[in-house]
Amino acid sequence: MTIEREINGLEKLLHLQELQQFVEKNIASQYLRDEFILPVLSRLQLFLGAMVLSKSELTQMVRERLLAAMMMIYHGLSLHDEVTEDLLREEKRRQLTVLGGDYLSSLFYKLMAETEHIEMIRVFSRAIAHINEAKVSLHKALFDGTYNEFNYLSDVRVIHGALIQSLCDIFIPGEQMTAFVNAAVEASVYEQELSKHNEVKGKTLANAILGKVMSSEERRQFSSLTPVNSAAEKRYMSLHIKYGTLSHVVQGFRDAISRLREISIDLFGVEGWDIIEQLFHPLELVGHEGRPYVERG
Repeated sequence: MTIEREINGLEKLLHLQELQQFVEKNIASQYLRDEFILPVLSRLQLFLGAMVLSKSELTQMVRERLLAAMMMIYHGLSLHDEVTEDLLREEKRRQLTVLGGDYLSSLFYKLMAETEHIEMIRVFSRAIAHINEAKVSLHKALFDGTYNEFNYLSDVRVIHGALIQSLCDIFIPGEQMTAFVNAAVEASVYEQELSKHNEVKGKTLANAILGKVMSSEERRQFSSLTPVNSAAEKRYMSLHIKYGTLSHVVQGFRDAISRLREISIDLFGVEGWDIIEQLFHPLELVGHEGRPYVERG
């Protein structure tokens, strides 16, 4: 499939504003919204889904519902990830978070029925299975301390990219768009990792790197940083500074965004890249070296 190289008004071409409004209308639940349970829609997932479906021969009505269904599943799974056994967490909010995830999942089936493309339920179900397998792998590796940078990134890319990839496989099989989607997901993964760089002992790339490079004595001390307090946080940050884990993650993002820029310009031209680039703002979160995250030139 040949993809146009020159695209003016990329968002307008994708009907992105209309698609976002349709998804937001379907996700509406005043009670859950008032309790701040419903998520803010992922701009990147919405953009990538719209981009893939724009290359299909589906009607606008079917595209809207397929994209909305995908967004419901993506955010429904994310909401369930937020549910913890933390006794300090308000019980009502924990229950509403579970309810919110179930609510979004139920909307998925409603929207899929409206598309009359019931076979897509099976396609999305396979993607969901891959996502859940990746989450189990990530949790198990965190629990037994065996995860490394490569496996961590592999699992997280599946968690954030499997649903989009399932659309690619069905509607635009081929290397060009798949490479674009993979590059965008990888850049997004690094962006999210940079936003979590201060999390102590959480499931983060920085912690995965640290777990492999620190000494056995440091590992013993790191594992005993419970409960997390200001002293533990200072010790945690000193280890990350010592081994330069944040710089490593920042460089990973720079490499990922550079690959995305190259692919985007090749497919959509400079104008298209100018729009895509605005989806990413990670280094504003960490203020790393005050450098732009894409080298110009």
